[in-house]
Amino acid sequence: MIRTHVIPVLLVLSLALLAAQVSYRMREAHLMIMYEADMAVLRGQAIIPEFQNRVLGPLMLTFMRDLLPASLPNKAVWHLMRIIQAAIAFMVLYGVAFRLSGRRLGAVGVVALITYAHLWTGMTSVDELTSDFFDIMFMSLFVALALAEWLPLLLLCVIIGSANRESGMFAAVIWGSVAGLRYGFYPRNWQRFLPAVIVFLASSATVAAIRYGLAPDMKMRQFIGAIYTISFWRFALTMNGGIPMLMATVLAFYLALRALPRPWTNDQKGLFLAAMVCLAITMVFGIWFELRIYMPSWTILSLALALGLKDMPEGAWLARLLPERRT
Repeated sequence: MIRTHVIPVLLVLSLALLAAQVSYRMREAHLMIMYEADMAVLRGQAIIPEFQNRVLGPLMLTFMRDLLPASLPNKAVWHLMRIIQAAIAFMVLYGVAFRLSGRRLGAVGVVALITYAHLWTGMTSVDELTSDFFDIMFMSLFVALALAEWLPLLLLCVIIGSANRESGMFAAVIWGSVAGLRYGFYPRNWQRFLPAVIVFLASSATVAAIRYGLAPDMKMRQFIGAIYTISFWRFALTMNGGIPMLMATVLAFYLALRALPRPWTNDQKGLFLAAMVCLAITMVFGIWFELRIYMPSWTILSLALALGLKDMPEGAWLARLLPERRT
């Protein structure tokens, strides 16, 4: 069993290295700024108050800094951490995709699609406070555990994930969307949606506890990215503004999902609904032309793709994706 995954795993790790290296090279001039910003979070001095709960990456960075020789520059420690984060995240994504599809090539394809989406992120944002890679990892786990309806383990992942980013709350969206498509959005099924409420409250409580535990005098303010984006809409539409790059990613996902057999299963529809709800929330609070904000939705959609490959040979999917022209 393990030997059958050697080549796929090597491919996945290669994609992880590619994503980490591109992220590093695109942000190399700002690495020390990001390093200091990470350390400031642990001191309760986050440069953006809403980021005060994002302690997972800084804790990992501190652990590695203490573990590695003092002669190694902080910049090199940060770089190594990013490679490790990418490797862990992409292996988790591969594992979840394989579990859902049962197909090695299909699971590698899912990772490749997410890699493609991630490569654009460094071109649209000069910084990355905490980890996009961990965001991919936690969203993959949220999907797997929501589909399996394993609430205790999901709660644990949500609590840890909320120490990375506030997108831990998206686990509630995933659970509610999947439950709604499986059992129906009816009041009589309220018990099916109760776990989503529990997950949301757990994530909210974790975020608040970390924020005010580290910075009790912090004055919260909520940044509304949609307003900021509208004020720079002309820039957003330029080739460097992000929207054309976003459209390139949308096209890739559209073509990949379009090639799946119809009709979609209820679980696929549930994941699609979850991705759209997460997208709507993201576009309220996030800056639209910073493409990293879409990674949670892309991850959910990529796993909807994995579900669709379960009963479809990869060759048939590729044939539908790139049909031969008939003469």
